[in-house]
Amino acid sequence: MNFDQAKPLRLQQWRATLDDQDFRMQNPAGHRDTLREMASALHFEGLINQLEQFELNEMADAAYWHAVEELQDSSGQYRGASTYGVVQVDTGKL
Repeated sequence: MNFDQAKPLRLQQWRATLDDQDFRMQNPAGHRDTLREMASALHFEGLINQLEQFELNEMADAAYWHAVEELQDSSGQYRGASTYGVVQVDTGKL
């Protein structure tokens, strides 16, 4: 595989990972980290430039925050730490 074939294939793989909604909703931080690692590898290998890497990372961040907002709005799937009551260990009272 030559350079001209590698770039579209690798970008297609990155996009497929971005579009993986199950991964994104089950582990938003892991999804974003994976996308950022893929973008970093693309840049390191010379397949994309620094600006393209920045743009891919921006899309990864947007997907992360979109997932977090969706999960916060559906309380059955996600609970932020601020929704838990703090109890005393001995008595169990708030």
